[in-house]
Amino acid sequence: MELDKIIDSIRAELESEEQAKELIVEKARLGIKACGDAIVYAHRNNTAKSISKLEEAYTLIREVNSLVEKQPEALNISIIGDLYQEYVEAKLFIDFIERRLYPHYNELKVPGKYYALGLADLIGELRRYVLNAIRKDKLDEAEYALQVMEEIFDNIYSLESPKSLLNGLRRKCDIARSVLEKTRGDVTSAYSNSRLVKHVKTLFEKLSSLEDKSENKDGS
Repeated sequence: MELDKIIDSIRAELESEEQAKELIVEKARLGIKACGDAIVYAHRNNTAKSISKLEEAYTLIREVNSLVEKQPEALNISIIGDLYQEYVEAKLFIDFIERRLYPHYNELKVPGKYYALGLADLIGELRRYVLNAIRKDKLDEAEYALQVMEEIFDNIYSLESPKSLLNGLRRKCDIARSVLEKTRGDVTSAYSNSRLVKHVKTLFEKLSSLEDKSENKDGS
């Protein structure tokens, strides 16, 4: 066979691979945006839009996975890992809000290592949830979210030993530890302030009651 025809055939294969990779990257970008939108809507208590965006991201993940099956080397494209992590973070945050925790990574169609990395990122979103709950004086919700943060941190930290298999986990754990410590302090302060407000209110009511009794005596 003539060499130029062989080269033309190779060129066609390479172009096909490049087009497939470009399509994967585009779908991954759209999926990451959908995940971000899902979290924003979740914080705004817009459940319908949040779930809709999450379903959009899940569809894109399945499409990316299907393309990767045909082009396994594309799995090395970093944005695919970013998509998996963002989806795990968004899915688990919305599940947390609805009091459903920890679906298996096989159910989410993502590799286990990206599930762990997404869990680490979830701690940051839970801190935002805690701060919003404190501002609304919903301390029970803040306490529950803090407990979930602690559970997640304790479990992902135990994965630190195979560091070479989970690139980036150490940094995420360091960030998560700092976030967790700040959140504990915020929740503790919120409870202390709440107790102080209740104490002052009770004291004020007692003083008001005493004043009323004194006025009644003087009046009589």
